[in-house]
Amino acid sequence: MRYLIAGLLLLSFIGCQRSEMKILTEDEVANVLVDLTISDQVITLHHVHERDSIRELLMESLLKIHDLDRAELDSNLYIYMSDFERFAKVNEVIQAKIDSLLLEEQ
Repeated sequence: MRYLIAGLLLLSFIGCQRSEMKILTEDEVANVLVDLTISDQVITLHHVHERDSIRELLMESLLKIHDLDRAELDSNLYIYMSDFERFAKVNEVIQAKIDSLLLEEQ
């Protein structure tokens, strides 16, 4: 009986946490993915032995900038990547943003 009550409390706690998860708009997801793309390019410029620590620092910074935690990012990416049409729209926005950044560089 004690395990049943503990299990129900755990499930209700998990259920409450999920309702507080931040769901990003398509534009917000696109911004996060553009930043991830840029950070991946920055990582390749560094020595192989430094990449893991730089990747971790960049990820922490990116999550802080976008006011997310790792679970929210993973969940949002899963949500968008599970819906092909929705992700195709996001991908178009990402491509437009990257093209815009490349044009600014020139």
